[in-house]
Amino acid sequence: MSKKTKTLAAVPFVIISIAMTGCIQREVVVNHVQDVTSGDRAEVRIVGFTSDTMMWGDFDCNQPYKMPPKGYYPHVRTTFESNPVYIDKGFKKSKLPDGVYPLDRAEYYVRAGKLLGVWPSNHLSDGRLCTKDFVIRPEKDKLYEFRNRNDDNMCYFELYEINKSTGAATRMKMTSYRDMCPK
Repeated sequence: MSKKTKTLAAVPFVIISIAMTGCIQREVVVNHVQDVTSGDRAEVRIVGFTSDTMMWGDFDCNQPYKMPPKGYYPHVRTTFESNPVYIDKGFKKSKLPDGVYPLDRAEYYVRAGKLLGVWPSNHLSDGRLCTKDFVIRPEKDKLYEFRNRNDDNMCYFELYEINKSTGAATRMKMTSYRDMCPK
């Protein structure tokens, strides 16, 4: 067997080894976000950075959120992947400007009338971490859209209510737990 043939024969082994090592090292992100299936519901869409966004709900000022058994807030998508993820439940789509937001999307049914916390985060190209946490009280049968994006220097976290007839987006103020539950 020539040296060239031996080298070519080894290439598939190296590629498979690298691929398997990559699979073993990837951490699966546990998804505790479950659709609300009964009672009053609202719809939520996360746009961009779904693997770095956590969402928890169904709590109120007098009934604080209880941390899941694993001890962290639920991520909105179940696995860490480099490719965009699209979880489409058929909610009315808003018109997004081309090329501004990342391609990944995730849609969920949440409890209306209770507090919903969202914590998006993302790393900028220089390694800085951007985060923003906010709380809203979704209203029955309404659609909310949380948009995450960044350029080289800044992170942008935006909240919109989407008109379910026209798809028009109305910007909303992001509120904190203290805003919603003053003592």
